[in-house]
Amino acid sequence: MTKVTRTKLARGTKINPDHVHVPLSGIASQINAGNVDAVQLQQKQGTFRINLNFASIGAEGPFRTQDPWSVPFCLPPLQEYWDVTTVGAVVGSKQWNTNQDTPQIFLDELSLGFDQKDSPAAIVSEGDFSGAGNINTAMNACDYSTLQAYDFTISLVEKSQKFFGGTDELYRADRTIFSIPLEEVLFSGLERRENPLLLSDINQAMNPYKTYAFVIHAPNLYKTTGMQDVNYYAFISMTISMKFRTDLVRREEYDSGAGKTPQNFPTKDSH
Repeated sequence: MTKVTRTKLARGTKINPDHVHVPLSGIASQINAGNVDAVQLQQKQGTFRINLNFASIGAEGPFRTQDPWSVPFCLPPLQEYWDVTTVGAVVGSKQWNTNQDTPQIFLDELSLGFDQKDSPAAIVSEGDFSGAGNINTAMNACDYSTLQAYDFTISLVEKSQKFFGGTDELYRADRTIFSIPLEEVLFSGLERRENPLLLSDINQAMNPYKTYAFVIHAPNLYKTTGMQDVNYYAFISMTISMKFRTDLVRREEYDSGAGKTPQNFPTKDSH
């Protein structure tokens, strides 16, 4: 049920400031007071993104030793939904809890792209790893001879947080959410290249008390014996965007007299 009374005007009525200002002021007051419930929202869920951008991910990184490259992140619950209890007699032993009121978060979409200079080519890395330790004289050049360097795999992995008892000192992932091999043919077309690449309709539920990592395994960036590569390569301006969907919640209320003082609460038009 609406909490703001709006007077319907007949066709041809001259509009006065009060016709517009009063309803809008009422709406602002209800929102700032935290009185708008989820059932009163036209859209029950909203979206947000995590965007990762890196100027260069080249052969001089972990790919030199054939290791993956990863970026960790987490999606902690809003502070009013933070529900952690101490369990057992061990100091610092924590247990997270969720219930039907905890807003759920879903990964809906993933996009990934990097600069190929509008060409079906691999971009040469700045490093020269032949032993001299010099700058690669062909750095940033386009290599059209082979795109084997852009045979790589992207993954999303999940791990328990140490705060909740995670003990693996090697920080290995507990679970792989997805792992997708991407072949060079996606990036080698003369007229069309899947760059940026878009993966939609993922609909993967995320745990707000877990740590996640976006992983790229691109061992072919570093030239090794027997490879077709003739140089060392890089992903230039690598951009990763993850779109998430979550339940919309009631706005927090700031009332110091009642002890309601949320951290980082915006002061504009509120208190």
